[in-house]
Amino acid sequence: MNRLTKYSNDLIRNKAVNILRKLDSENELDGDKLALISSFCLIERVENKQLKKYEDLEEQGRLLKLPCAVGDTVWYISERIEKQGRKKVEVSFVDEGIVDSITLGCMMVPQINVCNDENVWMTFDGVEDFGKTVFLTKEAAEAALKEMED
Repeated sequence: MNRLTKYSNDLIRNKAVNILRKLDSENELDGDKLALISSFCLIERVENKQLKKYEDLEEQGRLLKLPCAVGDTVWYISERIEKQGRKKVEVSFVDEGIVDSITLGCMMVPQINVCNDENVWMTFDGVEDFGKTVFLTKEAAEAALKEMED
């Protein structure tokens, strides 16, 4: 991963001072304009600091990338029991749902909570279930179901 930030308070402060001096010598900036430019530099510094935190977490392997977001539609392989004459048969099918929330379950495993049209709630282990029983496309879910049945 290439870092986007090379963070140092002195580096940012010196960069801001040099920009302000250059702008002031070229445009004869008054105090209000200098204050405005300084506030933009401060905002950039804060944003840079936040980006640095995320880059540090990624380098340490502590940044979790989720396979979906709240509000995404997902397709999952589900099962139900159907009565066929006197027998009860387990039938697998593809169902669709909306990701309602993402929480941390026990053992700090991300859990993706999905609700379908019938108001049935399912919870999936976020990273583990994706690509196995939960999918971002209906086609992928149907292909996985067909493979399971073969």
